[in-house]
Parts: sequence; C-alpha cells; structure tokens
Amino acid sequence: MDKKSNSLINFFTEKRLIILIIIGLLFVLFSHLDVLDLKHEEPRRAIVSIEMLLSGEYVVPHINGAIYYNKPPLFNWYQMAFLKLLNSWEEWAVRVPSVLALLFTALIHFFFSRKYIGKKAALLSALFFVTSADILFYFSLLGEIDLFYTMLVYLQVVSFFHFHQQKKYWQMFIVSYIFVALGVLAKGLPSLAFQAFTLLGWLIYNRQFKMLLGIKHIAGLLVLVVISGSYFYLYSQRNDLEPFLLNLFSESSQRTAGENPLSETIAHLFSFPLSIFKLLMPWVFFGAFIFVKGFRKTIKENAFLSFAFTFFIVNIPLYWLSPGTKDRYLYMFLPFLLSIIAYFYVNKSEALPKRKKVVETIFLVLFALITLGLWGAPYIKQVKIIENIYSLIIPLFILGGLIVWLYYKHTTQRALIAVLFLVFVRATYNFVYLPAHVQDPGVYIYQENTKKMIEITGDEPVYFTGRYFTQHASANLLGLDFGEADLKIPPYIPLQLTYYYMLHNHEVVQYERYMEPGKYYFSTLNMIRDQSNYEILYEFKEKWHNQQAVLVRLKE
Repeated sequence: MDKKSNSLINFFTEKRLIILIIIGLLFVLFSHLDVLDLKHEEPRRAIVSIEMLLSGEYVVPHINGAIYYNKPPLFNWYQMAFLKLLNSWEEWAVRVPSVLALLFTALIHFFFSRKYIGKKAALLSALFFVTSADILFYFSLLGEIDLFYTMLVYLQVVSFFHFHQQKKYWQMFIVSYIFVALGVLAKGLPSLAFQAFTLLGWLIYNRQFKMLLGIKHIAGLLVLVVISGSYFYLYSQRNDLEPFLLNLFSESSQRTAGENPLSETIAHLFSFPLSIFKLLMPWVFFGAFIFVKGFRKTIKENAFLSFAFTFFIVNIPLYWLSPGTKDRYLYMFLPFLLSIIAYFYVNKSEALPKRKKVVETIFLVLFALITLGLWGAPYIKQVKIIENIYSLIIPLFILGGLIVWLYYKHTTQRALIAVLFLVFVRATYNFVYLPAHVQDPGVYIYQENTKKMIEITGDEPVYFTGRYFTQHASANLLGLDFGEADLKIPPYIPLQLTYYYMLHNHEVVQYERYMEPGKYYFSTLNMIRDQSNYEILYEFKEKWHNQQAVLVRLKE
C-alpha cells in the first residue's frame, strides 16, 4: 500500500468517521422532507393537530369537525407544538417531530446502553437502529406516530431496567408507569401489554415475582391511573367517554389472532420471521456472530443483554400471533435486537475470521453493486428527465467509490464505514430517487388538484359531505363483556384534500351529512349518490381507493 493510501486511511480515524456519520445523518434525515405529498396516515395525524390549533379544542380529537375516536391526542400535542414552534404547517414541519423522536431514541439508547455493553457496541447499535433500511429509506420520511411511540416504549422499558439494576424499586415502578401512561395517551392499550409482559418476564427471570404484589407496584399503578385518568376525565367533560374507550379497546383487539380468520393467522405465523429479518436489514448479516458456542452464557452474564433478550421473547408472541401487525409496530424491538447483534459483532467477530470475511465480503459486493448501479439511473424514465442528471451521478459515483475503497482497505473500522455507506445511499435516495419520483404524474395529485379546487372556491369555505357509516366498537375480555357502542363515522375522503385545503386557507373542512344550497363540498361520487340536484365543479381520480373525488355544489 503506498504512502498516500496509508495517509488517507489513517486520516479516517474512528472519531472522524463518527463525526462524519453524525453530520451526514443530520443532513440526509432533515433534507428533502418537503419533496413528497403527505401520504398514508400522515394527513390524518396532521389534520387532527391543525384542527386543534384552529379550534382550540385540545382534549377531544377531531377530523373534519367530527370526533376522531381511534387515537388519544398525545402525539398530536407533540406534533402541534412543533407546528407552532416552526410556524409552519407544511410537509417538512409535519415530519420533523418524527425525525427528532428517532434521533432522540438513538441518542438515549447510546448513553444508556454503553454502561452495560461497552461504548463501541452501544454506538453501533444506535447507528444500526437509525440506518436500518425500513426506517432510513421509508419511515424517517413520514410524519406518523410510530417513531414517537417507539421512543415512549423504549423509555418505558429501559427506565424499568435502569432502576431495577440500581435496586431503586420505587423509581422503577413509578417512572416506568409514567411512560406507560404517556404511551396510553399516544396509542391506547399496547403500552399496558408491554408493561405487563416485561414486568412479568423480567421479575420471574430474577425470581422477584412477589414484587408485583407489593406496595411499590401499586404506587406505580396509581401513577398510571392518575395521569391517564386525568385525561379521560377531561375528555368525559367534553364528550361521551364510553364510546371512545370501547373503540380504543376494539382497535387493539382487531389485530389479534382471535379477531382474524384462521388462514390469515397461519400465513402470518410463517411470514412474521421474514418481517423481523427485513426490519433488521442490512445489519441482520452481522447476526452471523450470534451463532457461537456460549451464546446463552454470554447473554446471561450481561444484564442488559439478558433484559433485551427477555423483552423480545416475552413481548413478540403477541405480534407473532396477530395477523394485523404492521412492520412499523415492531420498531421498539430493534434497539434491543441490534444491541445483541452489535455486542456479538464487537466481541466475537475477531475469533471467527472466516465468518467475518464472508460477512464483510457480502457488504463489499453489495456496496460495489449499488455504486456501479448509479450509472443505470439515467436510463430510468423518470430520472432521465431530471435536468443535468450526470452532474449528480458523477460526483455521487466518485463519493460512493471512495467509501467502497475505504471499506475494502480500512479493515479496522468496517462497521462504521458500512454505516457511512448507508448514509451515502440515503443521500443518493434524496437527490436522485425523490426528484425522479415526483416526476410521476400521480405523486402530486392531491396537492395540485386541491389548488385547482381552491381556484374555483376562492375564499369561500369548503365542507365535506357523504353518507356516514357505523363503526361497531366492543370490549370483550376473557368472556366478560364490558360494553359496546355504534359510532357514526364520516365516510372516507382522501384526507390529503382536507390537509392541503387547510394548509392554503387555514380553515377547518367541516363534515355535513347533507348538502345545503350555496356551499361547496368535497366528496367522492359513490358517497353522494343518494343526494340529487348537485353540480360537479371539479373531479379527478384519487389513487389510494381508486375513486372519483369531486368538488360539488347544489344547484340553485
């Protein structure tokens, strides 16, 4: 190796690589948050938050002026605070809170776990979490609830573990139950399940089961009741509480095996491990170092690894047996699984040189192919029309090639360089894929069509109409029936229409069952077929449900 190569490799010390990764992550995670329209659940979360700001009603969530029963409002309070702080309701402001929750979770995980698994393994597991493919290339671009909820669950369970290790049992129960209460106010019942299974599993593992019956645990439960109960009491002063509680229970139980056909449950049993495998990509390949003699002994001798393993084992069956489980519901498991992977990589890989060589070769080949694949990008239809595309591809190819070369030559810091390459791929994703993606005529369909509708309506308010549907909510546990209710829910409408109207006009799009003369209404054709004498002023094909979205008004 010549002196120039040596000096370049020596320049990239561990400290400099970490600084470069952090700067790169901050750049790629916060840039390009405004490129894509809101999609999936994003507009729903944003609308609830914006309606709170417009109406001043912070306790009872609403969408289109109608009560929203599916989630308590903690995430909306969190998101609303940032919308106000940033003085913007645009896409980037809607998404910033989720990115901050992701980074805060990784930061807390690093500072907390380094005491137990060492600084290097703690750092790698935190970086692996942020750069796991599903989060880095998908969910960190969305302003949804799940990264925020992941943060709450992580704080809930590590606070329990932290104070348990210090034998501060009052704090163990009280602090962990504070986060349980916050989780309940964010997403309902799942936090109760995490607490129940984690406490049960860890205290049985440590032969401290009797603590569940002690005064300290009762104090923690009282904290949960006081915090969450205070909110539900305020809710009851403004709206009927029973349907809200029944629907929260019903929402959680819909995903379990008992509420789904047997065929779906069986299919999910086989596909679920693949979901875990996918969520851990690409760092799942480092899991090759887990399969060593003495795995159980190593786990048992390290308190945090024991806790991480226990947390996964006692909580994952509920999701494994629930066909309604989505990948994003599993993010809270990643810091713990990646801690185990990172610990074994740091401490066992050198003793397994052949296995290490295979794993590192897989990464090297993968990185080289991705870098070479950049030259194929200009031949993709959407990418081809980006102006001066080669002025992007050439420097990205050089940068990617440099990182691949560095990975090949710098044998002592390959894990960090692999993380750096993932950051580079996300930068490429931002600068090439996202601009190409918006060339698709369907990408800006809601924003552009909403603007055209506003050109018709001007400053006049717009309403939302259509046949409501009845949503049945019930709570049944262990054969005991706690009640049921029929909720009248406004019909589906592309919520992007509501969001972009509110973004431009700063007015709530109120739901009205029947149209009135002189008013403008958003709807879909199949939702207004029972009404007559209306005039269609504008229409377009919305893509998520493949319906005809319309702007209508009753004829005079």
